[in-house]
Amino acid sequence: MFVKLNHVSRLLLAVAGGLSLLAVAPAYAEEEYEEVAPGYDQCIADSGYNDRAMADCTYQAVEYWDSQLNANYNELRQYCNELGEYEGPEVKSECLLVIKSTQLVWIKYRDAMEGLVPYLSPNRGGTAESLDVSSAMLQIVQDQANLLKLQEIE
Repeated sequence: MFVKLNHVSRLLLAVAGGLSLLAVAPAYAEEEYEEVAPGYDQCIADSGYNDRAMADCTYQAVEYWDSQLNANYNELRQYCNELGEYEGPEVKSECLLVIKSTQLVWIKYRDAMEGLVPYLSPNRGGTAESLDVSSAMLQIVQDQANLLKLQEIE
């Protein structure tokens, strides 16, 4: 049995497919080091490996990935606008609604995780707790930025 998918469903499947590729790709890719964000390695080196200073470096990386996330979100919105030109205003509206509502739910998740992570930290109450929290937030924001990136179809 085949189900006809509308464009929003296809968009969501493409985003989910991109996520699955992100999970599998490292297993097949050559191990190649890539800096987590521009300037991150130098910031860590300059931190003297002080937990608080390294956490500050990591939060700078979070800001970088947050800007990437916003750029990717805006590209998705533009995609919806272009889709609407070809398939009508209903498709555009539905696409924009799905993207916005999904992102609003993700923001609640991100904020909730920022409150939860300190309780999960093996360094709770210690100087490394801030590094644990910033590292977790970096992963959460980076993952969402990558998820929202439009995938090229070959």
